[in-house]
Amino acid sequence: MVAPINFVGPRQGWGSFRLPNARGFHEYVNGRFFDPTFYAPKDAAVYEEVEPFFDEPCEFVNVGIDLIFASSYALSPAAMYHPDVFRAESLGGWQDPFSFPEGFRSPTVSQAEYSAQKSRMIEHNWLQNPPAPCNPNFVGCVPYYFNHGYKSVPMTLFYDGHVAHLSTLEATQSNNRMLCQTGQGLWSRDTPFGGNYSSGAPGGYFMGDSYDSTSTSYHILTVNGIRGRDTLK
Repeated sequence: MVAPINFVGPRQGWGSFRLPNARGFHEYVNGRFFDPTFYAPKDAAVYEEVEPFFDEPCEFVNVGIDLIFASSYALSPAAMYHPDVFRAESLGGWQDPFSFPEGFRSPTVSQAEYSAQKSRMIEHNWLQNPPAPCNPNFVGCVPYYFNHGYKSVPMTLFYDGHVAHLSTLEATQSNNRMLCQTGQGLWSRDTPFGGNYSSGAPGGYFMGDSYDSTSTSYHILTVNGIRGRDTLK
């Protein structure tokens, strides 16, 4: 899970961006991976599984299960890579981070050019009035993601430090406005994830699994990474 997000292979779409509760971060909180700080009560499918470990005094509990380790909150993987990985098409487009020495060099917070408009951490799942507890397109009880519906309004931490709702509708409208004005949207369509919505196919960040054909990969695939933005507001 060293890579912020895996672009190919069986773990495509997974990576350390889903683990803000890893040691590098949790040592500044309460020093525990399974700490209630990292799990939202409304994230029911996950919360129910990890709640028994909240009172464990040790840093980590090896419970032998897979994706349940993920926090309710996710960092922006695009902002965790060197900004040139997700560079705009006008600058040459997406680059494989393995293709140049600085690809995995995490940028400093000060590199955020639109600090009030670039998301840093977001509620990964659709927590506020989702259409159902589980998304039938996944195996097991996997919730709908934050970008799986226009009515999704995840709480979001921005690089300037403020916290606010960033609705999927607003992010989509901002992206479309930029597409019309400049021909380049706010999220990258030329990564190995692709950019076209197709039911049952990933298409960006699992857009094909959305509830209402919502087609956006904001926060995850932000153009120019930390130097980009996810909303025009």
